[in-house]
This record gives sequence, structure tokens and C-alpha cells, in this order.
Amino acid sequence: MNGQVEEEAMRPEYDFSGGERGKHYRAYRQGATIVPSMTGDETAHGTNEDALREALRTIERRREDAGGGQWLEDLVIDLAPRLTEWRIEQAWPWKDWPDRIAVLGDRSSANDDGIDAVAKGRDGRLIAIQCKARGQTAEGSEGTITGEDVNDFVVATANPAWAERWIVTTARPSQHVRQKLGPLADPEKPIRWVVFPETIGVELARSETAQREEDPRTRMQEEAIEEATSTTRQACYGSGFRGSTGRGR
Repeated sequence: MNGQVEEEAMRPEYDFSGGERGKHYRAYRQGATIVPSMTGDETAHGTNEDALREALRTIERRREDAGGGQWLEDLVIDLAPRLTEWRIEQAWPWKDWPDRIAVLGDRSSANDDGIDAVAKGRDGRLIAIQCKARGQTAEGSEGTITGEDVNDFVVATANPAWAERWIVTTARPSQHVRQKLGPLADPEKPIRWVVFPETIGVELARSETAQREEDPRTRMQEEAIEEATSTTRQACYGSGFRGSTGRGR
């Protein structure tokens, strides 16, 4: 080591021109833990992923005792705008939906008739949502949803004001109910069944993948691994090596 830094050894992506010399020195000497700040994108990813993971933990805690289901309504309303696949702008509990009388008229009742939540899509469509929490039965099997459980909701959402109608549940509906309320029964406006834990899992995987793809540090690491792997191949096999050129595992 001669104490000199070759100018070309510093990669362009390592830009320290905006750094502040000694910024954390005093705190470090006092034993503080330095936590790097996150960019807006990283904060958004982290906040969303934390909410999704906490929702899955809540559902797991409720497996043996689903209770009255208010907790599921709260989760659905909170997460609805976060779920990419749903394309929802905002969601409300039925009783708090500000446009209820304007859309359904003065005769609309404060009684929800099975509509637990109302969502407004990003395209302006209105979605009626019923939430059905089901825990395990005394025998340990997963609770199911019957036609009787959803009859009021089906009748109330026949109103043309509703563009879509969803039943969000923690369990799978019986095959009989699926057939009774599926596309064959009502091709104009079928019931959409949403198994909430599966939807959250898909969104969490999508969010984690997007974060890895957007993080320049991840790409730099992959490039460094590929470069090191290539160098090792050359050292071990020479320039005539024709093996796999995939990334190191």
C-alpha cells in the first residue's frame, strides 16, 4: 500500500460528493448506534411490508377464535388501498361511507344488510364487500361459509349501483356455495371470493421483489458476484472455458 488511490478504481456509482465529513463521529465515539436513513421509496416499501406481515400475524392469531369478525373488517379497510391487484382508491366501513344516501337514496338503511365495507376503485367503480372470518372448528378443521351466511349480502348487492361485489374471507367457501354464487349463477355480476391470507401473501411477495429490483445496491452486488465468478473461471480454466455463464449461487 502506498497511500495513493487510483482515480479509476472508484466506480461512478460510489458518489460521496454530497457527504459530510465527521457527521456521525461524536455519536459513534459515545457508543450510539448509527441507523442509515431510508429514501422515500425504501420507507414506503418498509411501511407496506410491515403492515402486510402484521396482517398475516393477526389472521394466524385468530385461527382458533375468529370472534365476531370486526377485526377482519378493520384489516380489509386498512389494507385495501395497499393491495396492487385490488386497484382501490379508498375504503370505508358501511356506516361511515359518505356517499351512501347520495348513491342509494334516502331509503337506504343504516343497517348494512351484510355489506361490511364499501370501496371505491381507482376507476370510480363501487365495490360492496362482505367480510367473513372463520376459525377452526372443534375438530380442528377449517370453518366454511354457507349460502345462509351470505344471502342478505347477495340480495342487497343486486342494486345496479354496485359494480362489483366481493366476499373477503379467511377460509374457503364450500364448493356448493361457489357454484351457487359464481359466474354460472350470475354472469352479469358474479360474486368475487377473496381468500385474504393468500391475497396478502401475493402482495407481500410482489413488494419484496419490487424492492430488490429497485435497490441499486442489489444490482451492484449481483454485478460484483458475476465479475468475481468470471474472474475465478478464468483463473481456474483459462480463456478457453465454455461452462455456464449464469450467476453464482
